[in-house]
Amino acid sequence: MRRFLLILALGFAGLGLLGAIVAFSWYAARQDGENVDPVDPLLIDLAGIPGKRPGEVGKAPGVAQGAETGTNNGIARIKVPKLNVEKILREREQAEQAAQKKLEDIQRKQADLQNFIQSTERSLQQQMFTRRELL
Repeated sequence: MRRFLLILALGFAGLGLLGAIVAFSWYAARQDGENVDPVDPLLIDLAGIPGKRPGEVGKAPGVAQGAETGTNNGIARIKVPKLNVEKILREREQAEQAAQKKLEDIQRKQADLQNFIQSTERSLQQQMFTRRELL
């Protein structure tokens, strides 16, 4: 029974909260706020620029006038060269081969260094052995 009353109370609380939100929205929608005039970000005042007339781009506030394609010979087109996939793959393969060659050189130098260390240790041990025999 307690569980049922708890669920019922939570249900009414949820409905009350929903009703409060709806009432606040209705009240806020009926309030008269200050008028906000739309502003066109593309409206450019060209006054002071030699050779250009003021208001050439947007003749009236809130209206931008230009070509439907978005260009009016004022913006240069950008030409993007086609991708040469074969060249990219060839350069990638060359870079991988260069990296592999560097790795092989490093491994060869490490092996040479290891051989030098081992031969030096052997010669030192041999010298110590011969000196012990002489004593």
